Amino acid sequence: MGIGKMWKKLPEFKIAQKLPITTVGCALAIALGVGISGYFQAASTVENATNAKFAATLADRDEAFSRYLASIEQDLTIMAESPQVQSAIVEFSRAWATLGGNATSHLQDVYINSNPNPTGSKHLLDAGTDGTLYSKLHGEHHPWVRTFLEQKGYYDIFFFDLKGNLIYSVFKEPDFATNINTGEWKDSDLGVVYRETMKAVDASTTPFTDFTPYAPSNGAPASFIARAVHNEHGQRIGVVSFQMPIDVINAFMQSAEGLGETGEVLLVGEDRLMRADSRLSETSTLLSSRVDTPAIDAVFAGEETSRSDYDINHLENEVRTYARGLEFLGTKWVLAAQIAEDEVT
Repeated sequence: MGIGKMWKKLPEFKIAQKLPITTVGCALAIALGVGISGYFQAASTVENATNAKFAATLADRDEAFSRYLASIEQDLTIMAESPQVQSAIVEFSRAWATLGGNATSHLQDVYINSNPNPTGSKHLLDAGTDGTLYSKLHGEHHPWVRTFLEQKGYYDIFFFDLKGNLIYSVFKEPDFATNINTGEWKDSDLGVVYRETMKAVDASTTPFTDFTPYAPSNGAPASFIARAVHNEHGQRIGVVSFQMPIDVINAFMQSAEGLGETGEVLLVGEDRLMRADSRLSETSTLLSSRVDTPAIDAVFAGEETSRSDYDINHLENEVRTYARGLEFLGTKWVLAAQIAEDEVT
């Protein structure tokens, strides 16, 4: 109510009585204005603090995840240059040759079909009992490769010979003992990284493929990285490849540190599909949930970082998105942090 209107509504009072009342009215109006202003200033301070906190959290997560990705490259280099791996590839290649044209069917029967361990646990068999040179060598090499995989969290590890034969894998899925150039899985991403490695002139070339469904892993999302293996004379003798560690990547993305009650960090591909599971979802979101916001679009378009408000997330909630770019061996991703708008404001 304006002061003039308040004055007009006080005709029965004398001027001496009206002045104190109008003074009180002015004081109340000023106090109300100051209160509202203070509220918005406080809200703005909280919002700015949250924005700064989330941007810093996302930067820290980016740095830690980038270091982890670099450690995968380092692991692959160590394996490719390891005398143990070099010996294993040479020996498995020789043993493969002794099996002749029956290598695929024989090894799949021994290590998959007749393996007493259930699917998903075929790696527990140290060696077949078929009396072959291959099984003798498998008993020598498999335990230490399996231990390395379990310590590092990789989904699988593969050794190839120069002809594209998958002469060894840890988990013995249906791709084991097949030819990646001519066999059933020749068009898979595992075949892609093998052939790119074989074509490379530079020994340090490290082909990588982003996550896509992989049939031998029961259609689960898979990503591969590979490197050539050379002997002590510098001659190429084969290829070693990792199937990327989904569980470890999920652990990085699902950490709740610094994210409040509703915050989460997401790894997003150029197709806007998640490359890890959300910590807030009860079902897998890897390659199944889209994250399509102006902030993510801006980063894929070339901006280093971006923020967008009032987005709708994969759970149909209103969120704020903070995004920054991430690249690994030529593959572009966006690391995005999202938090519910009502937790920010």
